[in-house]
Amino acid sequence: MLEQVSAVATIVDITIKYVAPVVGLVGGTGGIVAYRKFRNAKDNRLYQNIKRPFAVVSTEQQSLTHEVDLLERTKFLKPQHFGIGGRSLQLLGDIKPRLLVIGYSPNSTTYKQAFDYASNHSLPLVIFTPGQITDPQDLADIKAYSFGSLCQTELRLVSDIFSVVSTFPEDK
Repeated sequence: MLEQVSAVATIVDITIKYVAPVVGLVGGTGGIVAYRKFRNAKDNRLYQNIKRPFAVVSTEQQSLTHEVDLLERTKFLKPQHFGIGGRSLQLLGDIKPRLLVIGYSPNSTTYKQAFDYASNHSLPLVIFTPGQITDPQDLADIKAYSFGSLCQTELRLVSDIFSVVSTFPEDK
């Protein structure tokens, strides 16, 4: 009987000294590998989303040249600037933007065309205006559009653009 107790004690001793640390090492390594894989997938998605094209459309009262310079200086975002007028908006389909930034001008055909383009393509939309929106119909349209955001300062513009392009998936 003493031999059996000694054999069991030896097995328990071997298990505690050698098997338990190996199991812990394998489990810990597996956990670290799984975490790194998850983290790399998140970082890769963020990087892919940030480098997607987005369009900035100027209107009659909002040239947005200062804002485009600010966006380019972030070194993260690459805006495609479209000038005033309907002809340049025809080129939006070439870059297939994932976000549309529009300078607000009341009674502007360029603004209306860009807003319609975004709503027809279910694109997230950021409207920049340093002042208040005076046309109640324009304000109602913006509030009714689920993917719309209204910005009145440059820092908010950068923040909203980064938030939208980094979080919306590619198929949206």
